[in-house]
Order: sequence, then structure tokens, then C-alpha cells
Amino acid sequence: MSYYFFFSYARLDRDPYMQRFYKDLGSTVRRLKGLPDEHIGFFDAEDIEPGQAWPETLANALQTSHVFVSLYSPTYFTKEYCGKEWRVFGSRLERYTGPLTKTRLPLILPVLWVPEDKLPKPLPRAVSDVQYKHDDLGDLYATGGLRQLMALRKYRDKYQEFLAAFANKLINACDLCRLPPLDNLPPLNQIRSAWETEGSSDQDSKMAKQVAGAMDTGPRWTQFVFVAGRRDELQEHRHILDSYGNEGGLDWKPYLPESADEVYIIAQDIATDEKLRFQALPLDDNLLDRLAEANEKNKIVVVLADSWSLNVGRYCQLMQQFDTRNLLNCAVLIPWNPNDEETKVNRENLEILVKYAFPTNSIAKNPNCFFDSINSLSEFKKQLSASLNKTRMRIIEHAEVRKRAEGEKHILKPIITGFESSIQ
Repeated sequence: MSYYFFFSYARLDRDPYMQRFYKDLGSTVRRLKGLPDEHIGFFDAEDIEPGQAWPETLANALQTSHVFVSLYSPTYFTKEYCGKEWRVFGSRLERYTGPLTKTRLPLILPVLWVPEDKLPKPLPRAVSDVQYKHDDLGDLYATGGLRQLMALRKYRDKYQEFLAAFANKLINACDLCRLPPLDNLPPLNQIRSAWETEGSSDQDSKMAKQVAGAMDTGPRWTQFVFVAGRRDELQEHRHILDSYGNEGGLDWKPYLPESADEVYIIAQDIATDEKLRFQALPLDDNLLDRLAEANEKNKIVVVLADSWSLNVGRYCQLMQQFDTRNLLNCAVLIPWNPNDEETKVNRENLEILVKYAFPTNSIAKNPNCFFDSINSLSEFKKQLSASLNKTRMRIIEHAEVRKRAEGEKHILKPIITGFESSIQ
């Protein structure tokens, strides 16, 4: 069973205020998402003795929770098992985003439990790039910590404001992606605490190799590019903007009102069904470099493009540049919504726009890598599944051909003589 969040804390800090915060947070998230209680948070009330193995429930929660909520206190950073919990979840996150990613997904959400000046200085290196003050959650919280906010009656309203804002932050983080578990969770005694000074050790080496193995190249990875603009980018091109959410991209709902699912939810479900690991690539000026890297690493890439968003100049230009690359690891899908009256009226012009953005693929109509006119959600799911499998097979076949060619002795091209005289 997966959880919305894993609640990481120092056992010595456990008191009625902490337990109340955990319950209040879970209740708020449950109410906002309409979920059953058992799917919200994981709070481990057991004390683990040195030398013990991971309890099964704890290991499962660390492997499946979508967000890691950690309560910062002086005690928290002295406890080895808190550091082990952080390292396991951090390894899942690093596997998903890559070890060199400068801006990680905000799936680790620290809570300042005590005043900031009571925390150790400096904090462990493992947490140095994680924002913990959350200034947007209130000045009193940022300076005094959450426990103080809860303990004083005069701050009761401030606590409720913090709780609502933090629950929304947690839900938004959960909706970004679903981290896959590690392939193999090492035994508890083989995982080094994230609080320890970085250095070489057998334990670190094993964990690093495991993360590197999970980050390995190959077509077990699928990367998605969501070409869908924001409301403010599209408002001059069309009137109906409900399907784009607030940010476009991941928020795009290609088959609204038939389905209210965002495109990344649909894509991730299909990728999971195909037993593929899932990543979303940002649609920015570095996209072509990322696609070239994915091609080198034999990763599957699927571009899901909204025809209306190709009216936006930078998106259209990016797709034109992508189209010239003709990368064998890439596929393009263009969903069309038959229930969108504005799209139905403008279909002919939008089809011309698709051909303009993808001149090579749209004209060639390669059934292996370009899927246009996908007119229903069920057809979209079917085509996405098919494109993942076809692209995976292309990558495997290409890799096998290259392996054989590089492994065999070079065979000189035969020279045919007498050809000209034979046709005269």
C-alpha cells in the first residue's frame, strides 16, 4: 500500500503536539483529496534497536510514499535512523531526477519544529539544498517553529493557516509525480545515515551502486514531453481554456470533460502498466540536448502535443527543431478532443499547424513514431501503449545491430567490376 506522505521524526521529540500535527495533517489532506484514512500518512511508532532489520511496514512505507515530511529539530539530526530514512527516500528521488540535477522535485518537505536558531550549524550536507523555512507559510512559523505555534493559544488561527497551506503544498508535491521504489532496499545495517560525513565506505559504495544501477541506461525508462501551454499563453488563440489548468504542461487535460485526469496521470499509468520508469522532461531551451542525451542512453521519449499550443511561437519552433532530428527513440502523439466544440470548428486550421510544426513526421506519417488524429481517451491510451512498445523494440533492435557490428571484424565493401560493360 502506498502513502501520500512518510512522517519522519526523532522518537525523543514525540509528544502530544507532534502526534496532533500528524493527525491534523492527515485529516486535512484526506478531506481535500477525498481519500480513505489508510492511504494518507505513515507514522512509525516503533523504536528500532541497533542491529534490527527494517520492519516490513516501515520498509514498504519508505519505498512507496510520495512525499517525505521531516520534522527538523536538534535531536532529529543526531539520530542515525532518521538519517537512514532520509537516505533511502533521497536515493529514490535521486534515481528519478538524476544525481546532477540542480533543482530537485519538491518531494522532501521539512517542517521547522523548533526555532531556527536551535538547529545545528551547519546542517548536514545531505539537507543543505532543501528549503525548510517555508517563508510563504508565515513569519511566526519561520522564526519560532511549528511546535511553538501550536503550544500558544494566541497562535491557534496561525496554526490553522499553516496547516491548510502546508497540506496544499504537500498535495501539489504528490501530484507532480509518483516516485518508483528502489529495485532492492539494502538491509538496515548496510545503509549509512545521511547525517554522517560524506566519504568512501563499503556501505556508501553499495548504496551508490544501487542508485546508479537504478539510473542505468536503456529502454526501461520512458521520458515524456508535454507540449501544452499555459492559460496566459493561449488566451489570445482560443476562448475555452479549462483544459489547461494553471500551468499547462503537466496540468493539461486533453479529453476534458470526458476525463478530468491530467495528461501526466494518464501517461504515468500507461508507463507503469508497461513496467517502465517515468520521467517528465521540462519544455525549455535545453530540450533538444536532453533528447540527444536520452537517445545516447537508449531511453524512450514520447512527445504529447496539444495542437492549440503550437500557436505559441517557442513551442512550435522547438517542435520544428525536434522534427529535423528524426531520433529513433522518440514518438509523437497528438490527441484530439471530439467534445471540444472550439477544436471541432477549427480542426482544419489546427491540422495545418500540426503539419507546420512536424513537417517530416506528419508528411511521412510513420506509423511507428507519429500518431495523429487520436480522437478518444481509450484510443489515446491504446496508442500510447503501442508507441511505447514499438519505440522500445526499435531501441533494442538498433542496440543489437550496433553491438554485432562493433563486435565483428570489419568487412570491406565488395567491389563489383564489369558492371558498366554488362549494361552497354
